[in-house]
Amino acid sequence: MVAEFDVMPLLPLPSSDTPYSSNIHDVAQILHSHYETTSAVLSSGNHNRHRLEHHAHLIFNDALPLLLVLEEEFRTDNSLMHWLQDVAEQFLGLTTHILNLEAEGDDEG
Repeated sequence: MVAEFDVMPLLPLPSSDTPYSSNIHDVAQILHSHYETTSAVLSSGNHNRHRLEHHAHLIFNDALPLLLVLEEEFRTDNSLMHWLQDVAEQFLGLTTHILNLEAEGDDEG
């Protein structure tokens, strides 16, 4: 049996003396949206296989590429790289939980 999923809010962009571009804010909002919706599904207990697959695809096909783009953009800013690493680890936690739930479903089916 897979352990309860403990949802932590996705970290917001760190404050900065220089405003971030609208593109950075847009990407952060997309990541936040994907994280929140996936967390809600995992917390709901409604672990329908198709829902889990959809959210896994959101992470692998949308969130991960966005994180990689941000990595290129933030490479020279340590505070942003630290934020990016934390956000990537939070998405890794979601992914791990999804994969564990899918494996549990395979064992039961």
